[in-house]
This record gives sequence, C-alpha cells and structure tokens, in this order.
Amino acid sequence: GVLSVAWAVKPHELAGWVEGRLRARGLRADREALQVLVERVEGNLLAAAQEIDKLALLSDGATLDAGRMQDLVADAARYDVFRLVDSTLGGQAAQVSRMLAGLRGEGDAVAGLLPMLVRELLRTAALARAQARGANLASEMKAQGIWESKQAPFKRALQRHPNPAWWERFVAEASRIDRIAKGRAAGDAWVALERLLLAIAEARAVRLLVA
Repeated sequence: GVLSVAWAVKPHELAGWVEGRLRARGLRADREALQVLVERVEGNLLAAAQEIDKLALLSDGATLDAGRMQDLVADAARYDVFRLVDSTLGGQAAQVSRMLAGLRGEGDAVAGLLPMLVRELLRTAALARAQARGANLASEMKAQGIWESKQAPFKRALQRHPNPAWWERFVAEASRIDRIAKGRAAGDAWVALERLLLAIAEARAVRLLVA
C-alpha cells in the first residue's frame, strides 16, 4: 500500500493554503479578498475547499477584491443553483422539483438561474459528442475542467441521454425559456424550466418538452 501523510494547516498558514488553492482553480484574489475568505471559513479546510469550488463557478475571471468576495461567498442562492444543476444531471428528479420550488419561493428569477444551467448543458453536450465519436471520456472531462470528484453526475446524465442531439435540444429549450422569462415569448417560464430539468433528470420525462 501507499502511506499518505497529511499535515494539519496551522492558523497562520491558512491564508497561504487558501491562496494556493485559489491559484490551483485558476482564481486570483487580492490580499483583502483573501482575508475575507479566511475569516469566512474560520479554519475549516473543508469549508474553504467548498467555498473555493463555488468561487470557481461564480467568478468571471477577474481578480477578486474584498467587495466581490463578500458578494460571492455570501451568495447562497446562487450556490443552490449549482446544487440544483448537480441534482438535475445526477437524475434526482424529486429533489430537483423541491429545490426549484424553494428557489422560486425565495424570490429568485428564472433568468438568473439559466446562465449556470446553460453552461453545464453546453459542457455535457460537448461530452456527449466526444462519447459518440469514441473519444476518451475521462480525458474530455479533464479538458472541460471537470474534476474527478464532480464527474459522477455528468456520467449518469450521459447514460440517460447518450445521444448528443438530446443535449442540443436541451440547450435550445433553455434558450426558449430565457426568451419567455424576458417577455420575448409566450408561456410560463417556471413551468417550462421545471419540465426541462425533469426531462434531463429522468429519461421518461422527455415527453414533457414542447414538441
């Protein structure tokens, strides 16, 4: 076997650990922003890793300052959007409906939920095309920036919907829902979004999509 030794991070070393983890995820933060994050996680390395994973999803690529860091680490609703998408890809239909109802009850807007959903749909569509042409899926996921610990929902989604055409359909439906949400097309955006998410989460539910 292999012996692995992990040394505890001392309090005065936490800022350096967090900064290194941010860099590893392609993120940059100034000194004040780094301090905001260190204070937020209160020495909990698991919490720090989770916050940094969230930042990697929400950041626009610019160097994070203290104000932006405060906004992102406190933005629990947008983090719930990530969990919603994760549950959708993972095939947890009942949980998807509950989470969507919760987001709606908290006052979220459909248009605000769609960008992250579309991003993950496009990534999955690329994976489906790679899988269809016989490419190495693990390598493709790595190229897409999907860590091994995050790959399971994508794999389950591709098992349910292996045909790339379905993912193109899902992306097109998300675009239609965006138009509804912005008043550019007729319909109920919340109903349409739930139908889309359920169609992704449960193969038999694709009949819910508008023909």
